[in-house]
Amino acid sequence: MKRLKFISTIAVGLLFSFIGTFSLAQTFHATVLIDRSGSMTAQTMRNGVVSSRCADALLEADQKVQNIFLPGTQVSVWTYQNSTYSNVTGGFVSKAAALSAINSLGGQSCTGTTPMADTVCDAIDTLKLAAPATYRTLWVLTDGVENSSSGSCSGGSDADGIEPWDATSWQGKIWQQLFPSDTPPYQAAGAGAPEVPIYFGVFGDYIGGRVASRSMDLAGDAPAVSSHTQLVAASSGSGFFDMVAATSGGYVTEIDDQSSLPTSSRFDVDGTGCVDQNDLIKMLPYLDSTVPPAPASLDVNGDLVVDIDDYNLVVANTGLGCGGISK
Repeated sequence: MKRLKFISTIAVGLLFSFIGTFSLAQTFHATVLIDRSGSMTAQTMRNGVVSSRCADALLEADQKVQNIFLPGTQVSVWTYQNSTYSNVTGGFVSKAAALSAINSLGGQSCTGTTPMADTVCDAIDTLKLAAPATYRTLWVLTDGVENSSSGSCSGGSDADGIEPWDATSWQGKIWQQLFPSDTPPYQAAGAGAPEVPIYFGVFGDYIGGRVASRSMDLAGDAPAVSSHTQLVAASSGSGFFDMVAATSGGYVTEIDDQSSLPTSSRFDVDGTGCVDQNDLIKMLPYLDSTVPPAPASLDVNGDLVVDIDDYNLVVANTGLGCGGISK
């Protein structure tokens, strides 16, 4: 059964405080990266309807942007294929303009190779220029790994596909861009504060990959060593996606080619597509913790503290999206 990896970054600092009404705190900047390479043409079957990862990724991108309902939100939409990427919106635009840009991609085909590393690195750079730093996030929708970058973040794959990441590999170069205070060997321990949280949405079988499980040191986790699902690509080792997401405060959502698309929601703090008791369990060790070191995805109301207000918002939305989840 095929699985599509979705690197998604959902509202790391939602720009409101919950006090009966929502009040804008600061402008939220989000960048959505959409893989348009040839493997995304793989067929999917959802609720009896034949589609493709290419089309489904646009639906997921639309849903992610729709879920940002706060005033002042600025979104940038990028696509990548062959040897380069395209900033479809030309910069940060309104939610309505971003949705229009995503809709305009519907008639275009997915072809070619995957310059993911350069795209992610340049997107991080662009987000770093967006102010304020607290309220910015990166979402990546893909079904595979880097294979055709030629810029500053290009490089071979890490030798064994697990941390620490080789400094000259594309994994090591993305890591250094995301955690500039870190020094080789690049790994979660001592990575420092991330430039942005990254969320991955992964479609299909991840290019012949498999799902394994191992213990991982996750930044800010309690306890320090946690059991974590590792997505492993056949040729490159996608444990990198899991480690980047976990250490930066995001998560990885797996999207099976035969299942319903997961429901996007800021209350789904563990990225499974279903708001349930597992989201609450994930929050418990971090209650009354600041962000960072607590993962930004747990700060549902964007006040930089994971507390009872965030917990109650998740409780109030329990059950959302649980009719056809992907994992």
